[in-house]
Amino acid sequence: MVNNNIFQDPPAAANSVDGFCSTVERPIRLLIVDDHPALRFGLTALFEHTPGFIVVGEAGDGEEAVEKAQALKPDVILMDLALPKKNGLDAMKDIHLVNPEIRVIIFTAYSEGGQGLLAIKAGAIGYLAKDTSSKDLVNAVRDAHQGKPIVANQTEWREVILYAFGKLVYESEDLNKPLALVAELCPEKTNDSEFAWWQVSLAGDILHEIGLKRVSDSPFGCDLLIRVQTRLVHLIEKQRLTPRERNNAGKILSKLGDPRFNAALRYLPADENLGFTLIPAGKFLMGSNEQSDEKPQEETLLDYWMGLYPVTVAQFRAFTEATNYPFERWQYNDIDMLPVVSVTWHEAVEYTKWVNDEIRQFAEEQLASGVKNPLWQGLVENKLQITLPTKAEWEKAARCMEGYIFPLGNDLDSDIANSSDPKIEDTDSTESVLPRNSLDDLLDVSGNIWEWTRSVFGSMDDCDGNVDCEDLIKSNNLVCTLRGSSFNDRSVVARWVFRDSSDPVDWFTNYGFRLVISSILPL
Repeated sequence: MVNNNIFQDPPAAANSVDGFCSTVERPIRLLIVDDHPALRFGLTALFEHTPGFIVVGEAGDGEEAVEKAQALKPDVILMDLALPKKNGLDAMKDIHLVNPEIRVIIFTAYSEGGQGLLAIKAGAIGYLAKDTSSKDLVNAVRDAHQGKPIVANQTEWREVILYAFGKLVYESEDLNKPLALVAELCPEKTNDSEFAWWQVSLAGDILHEIGLKRVSDSPFGCDLLIRVQTRLVHLIEKQRLTPRERNNAGKILSKLGDPRFNAALRYLPADENLGFTLIPAGKFLMGSNEQSDEKPQEETLLDYWMGLYPVTVAQFRAFTEATNYPFERWQYNDIDMLPVVSVTWHEAVEYTKWVNDEIRQFAEEQLASGVKNPLWQGLVENKLQITLPTKAEWEKAARCMEGYIFPLGNDLDSDIANSSDPKIEDTDSTESVLPRNSLDDLLDVSGNIWEWTRSVFGSMDDCDGNVDCEDLIKSNNLVCTLRGSSFNDRSVVARWVFRDSSDPVDWFTNYGFRLVISSILPL
């Protein structure tokens, strides 16, 4: 159980009264500063009628606030930002020159996070909007008196909160208070409210601000890190918060370490099939009546295994580091669990060749240890290969047998596909817009990034084992088929039947790829 008083300083010595010790807790001495008499009156009435507080004075401008702070020595000052004669920030600086121990809460009509950041940088312990409820205001003053930076209920204050705790860690090297706050934001048992999930996301941000090494050096920090990582996965998979907020949560999870991926195995997914799902053999209806190159046609495919996720930055970096492959576009790939982008078709092919050898070695070890898995058996016996999917394999995996045009239906839900509609305006971190937006449990097959396939654009020949696609494309200057659409495309392009094309040497910040394990000839 979290100690709710963990933010308090060690208990002060009992008050001495005529030589005897008193155990009576001294009330919090409060100075109220605002240029509106009616508001001062209301605040004074609130705190005078709340046990544990005494209002020692009021001030109507910044100069008077400085004078009364020096004369009355309050514990906490509740101060407006826009004051006559001297603004709240300047008044606070003057007060702290003489009495740095006084806690100042900026209490103002300005609700923008930028104003709050200025207040925190100037020395305020907290920043509250004037529409804060009476209960929250009273609790905030109590927290301020204990030295606890105030955590507001508005998401726009995130930057303010992170700055405050970053300052606390780097100036005082005090980990107890930030870690205790993380425990409060992400308790062992929590509810399913929107604010509770926002708190989980904020807890992850605070752990990142503290630094993973500092967090990991503490047993309490290690436990909290695992809890926050697990809760962030739940936030993403249960589709809590908005797409933009889930995208941010996914990026936080990437920075903290995503437990769904195995760093020891080239950052491949940490499940028994390394992130591949079986697509059973059989017929399916491919295409639509929308465009001339989307006409319905019946396709028959053998069993194959499709990658649940697009290939990530961390996975592609493992390849370049292991092989010294010359890839220079890391400026577009700075977060590990985002899909790798700005890759050409040829670069994607080189990755498939490398990871084919890596996973085959893993498969041999698994079989030698007694694991029975037809996927590993097929790879070891060279009956299966890891490569890029054909356009048909890609579409069947996305649409399954239902033949839907968009994820899970014939109308696009912008909450489950990262096209231009949710206005994320960036690639989505793996599994953060919707964990499963195809019937075969694939991730981000609609929107997010365009994905290279092994198919020649406009050709019905998908290199089904009789053609060496790489030589064919190189020798004939053919263009390759892309599937899936991306974060900056209109929703109509997010249709699973839509196909685009590009030269195999092209790279753009919305081009990536995923893998397939199938029985076709490797590229």
